[in-house]
Amino acid sequence: MQVRYFMTPDPVTIESQELIDDARRLMDELNIRHLPVTQDGVLVGVLSNRDVNNASIRVLGLEVEHVMSTPPLTIGPTEDIVKAARTMLAHRISGLPVVDEDGAIIGMITTTNCLIAMIQMHHELAAATAGAAAR
Repeated sequence: MQVRYFMTPDPVTIESQELIDDARRLMDELNIRHLPVTQDGVLVGVLSNRDVNNASIRVLGLEVEHVMSTPPLTIGPTEDIVKAARTMLAHRISGLPVVDEDGAIIGMITTTNCLIAMIQMHHELAAATAGAAAR
């Protein structure tokens, strides 16, 4: 199952020069835990809710680029969802930007998206198994 079928498309992004307080407000308002960071439209990092809620960065005027994770780990839309899950597990992260062949961000895949995929695969397997047993 490919990442593109489970990713959240067209994610909201933030520019690297924006303030952390603005990023925190945006993440709270949209109820999101990951915010891809761009600079002139190019993906340069990822900001997580852990980054923006870290007490040691609560300095007024601090820009996103000072606390974002960089370089961003990414995955392509045609990669297998299991590869996405393994990458997140190996790096102890809960979200990956999905980029096209030109490196443009087209989505986000998260642990929640992977759980949805697992549930769907389980239902498909159960249906296939039930169908085979009925024959």
